[in-house]
Amino acid sequence: MPATSTAIHERMPRSRASQPGCIHLARPNPASLAPPPTHAAPRGDHLITNPLDRRTTDTGYQGSHRAYDSIVLPDVSIPARDGVQLAADIYLPALDGQPVDGQFPALIERTPYLKDSGRYARKAHWYARRGYAVVMNDVRGRGRSGGEWYPFAREAPDGYDAVEWIAVQPWCNGRVGTMGASYAGSDQSALATLNPPHLRAQVVGQGTSNYLISSMRQGGALEQRFISYAYRMAITSQEAGADPDLERVLRAEFERVPEILGPPLRFRPGRTALRFLPLYEQWAWDILIHGGSGPYWSQRGYTIDEYWHEHADVPVLFQSGWYDTYPRGAIANFHALGRLKSSPMSLLLGHWRHGEPTTEETSAGDVDLGLESALPLYDDLRLRFFDHHLKDMETGLDRDPPVRYFVMGGQLGRRPADLEGRLWHGGRWETADQWPPPDAVE
Repeated sequence: MPATSTAIHERMPRSRASQPGCIHLARPNPASLAPPPTHAAPRGDHLITNPLDRRTTDTGYQGSHRAYDSIVLPDVSIPARDGVQLAADIYLPALDGQPVDGQFPALIERTPYLKDSGRYARKAHWYARRGYAVVMNDVRGRGRSGGEWYPFAREAPDGYDAVEWIAVQPWCNGRVGTMGASYAGSDQSALATLNPPHLRAQVVGQGTSNYLISSMRQGGALEQRFISYAYRMAITSQEAGADPDLERVLRAEFERVPEILGPPLRFRPGRTALRFLPLYEQWAWDILIHGGSGPYWSQRGYTIDEYWHEHADVPVLFQSGWYDTYPRGAIANFHALGRLKSSPMSLLLGHWRHGEPTTEETSAGDVDLGLESALPLYDDLRLRFFDHHLKDMETGLDRDPPVRYFVMGGQLGRRPADLEGRLWHGGRWETADQWPPPDAVE
């Protein structure tokens, strides 16, 4: 292991407010936080600054147009039931640099990937300008939130507490939806197993039904990428953010993960740089040694399928991609909850890879699926879902088949010059009332 100072473990972490480039705002000034407005308009007017802001589906639904500007209230504390404070940025509809009076449906995304990153701000402003209050929340022990992070251990109760806190805020009308992909997809399902009273709808992107059966393990076999994941998350941990020496050591060892994983396996507690972050190391070791079913994998954050009967009876859109490890989880959740609950469940399976999909793209790696594979922007798809279930808008969603899936193939596999060397695979979108589709062949 690369040499490092023996003082790393003994150093007191510096607070983020004392680090260069960090600004702490005790009380945000809405006017100073507002992005430059594109227009000033009376409340309720539609600000159409880009033709893509008004997308029309074949149902005639046009969506919540951009009616507002938006402001952000940074680092608001959401109290968890055990007293830990969970940090959140709250984005609100605004006009002339001030929050709009009134109450709105709210959306929350709970992420371990640092709410301060630009991708979360862009997404949140987009929804806030269309009449939603949006909460971007660092999960426990990550970003600016208190507590310690052990993946998924507290996502069910923390998520429940966040949803219920949002529901009683003066800017919320009591209707709360959740969104996000990957970790932020699975943590939605975890909180839903506790059935928060004010939860109304979810868009679960690439989430699990059972991490032992698929994803962290595949039928019990470890996906070694999750050991790499422990290092990646350690590099962006609060501890590494406060200690540049620790961050350098973690980055250097991250490059050696294939060697550490062997063969022979060299990963042991206390022998890698993860020892400086005991819970990160413990998690990596736990998923390595727990190869079968039992209490460890029965936690709500890991095994949604054991809690399907307790899951909130709310509409859920499950999304995944064929080039990902989560289609099995999305299908299992859709199938089971559709049978157990009265609320409508939807399933969207595309040609996408892991991560929040760019649904308008027509390729995946070296494969081109053709123009027919493109869908409207993912945020537009989610907006239609939330407009229907949180705003009671006429969207035509209730007339759509519950399953939409992309069938890959049909082209000759050649590599036309205009595809920049990618394999022309082709494909088509299909719909169905159930999964598997009635004409499916094993």
